[in-house]
Amino acid sequence: MRIFFPYHRNILLTILLLFTFWGQQELAAQSKHELSVAGFGGLSTLKNPLLSNKMGGGFSAGYSYRFNEKWALCSGIEFAFYGAAYNATTLNESYPVASPIDNPQPGFDNAFTFHADYTGYEEKLSALYLQIPVMAQYAYPLGKNFLYGAAGIKIGIPLTATYKAGAQSLSTWGHSNYTGQDYTNEYGFGSSGNPSHNGNMETGPSAALAIEAGMKWILNEKFSLYSGFYFDYGLNNVNKMEDGTHSTIYNYPADYTYNSAVTGKMNLLAAGIKIKIAMGL
Repeated sequence: MRIFFPYHRNILLTILLLFTFWGQQELAAQSKHELSVAGFGGLSTLKNPLLSNKMGGGFSAGYSYRFNEKWALCSGIEFAFYGAAYNATTLNESYPVASPIDNPQPGFDNAFTFHADYTGYEEKLSALYLQIPVMAQYAYPLGKNFLYGAAGIKIGIPLTATYKAGAQSLSTWGHSNYTGQDYTNEYGFGSSGNPSHNGNMETGPSAALAIEAGMKWILNEKFSLYSGFYFDYGLNNVNKMEDGTHSTIYNYPADYTYNSAVTGKMNLLAAGIKIKIAMGL
């Protein structure tokens, strides 16, 4: 055994080198580094019990580092558009405000309540997020193509968030405990048809669970086409509008100011089809 050991060792080293070279050649055929651009669309909404879902989508640029033929780490940047809608046959709110009545009498109940009554209220919400995915991808060979699946997280940063609201009618009025009267046409109160207003929403960062699955089609030595489905589920509340915030704010003698009527927890939710072109480096 001592006589033949150096010979056996040389054979083992040769086999290991051949396997290493074969593995590198196979990985090189698929490209260790990959750049990509993608477009995606489908359900893309701000999830809240008051809201109806809307369609949306976005586009992305990505980078993948391939550890071997099957495993890769993927990241990049995405611009994703989200939307939702709120509809109410009637929307009524009331809350105490400073009395607009001149010279209220000391010792009397000077409480004053403001009322805003909408009919046919509609509100459309939209948001644009910059998202950074970090995902592990697994590819299973099917002939020269691959079946792939990926999972990870996406961190979202809000770029814009707005709302547009309108109604068939709006009536504002107030009640004074001091006089015991309702006021409908003074102190800034009244009725209007087809009122509308818009503004910015207060939204925060998002953390979402992200899943993808589909096919990777090998086009040639450098380019491949991904086609598949994606699902993103936001794990946290992105709505920074505090509960109890009023949609119509009484500022007499100044004009009214407005907010979105949607409060409470809101998270990002998206699912749809994704098409990606990738280039190996």
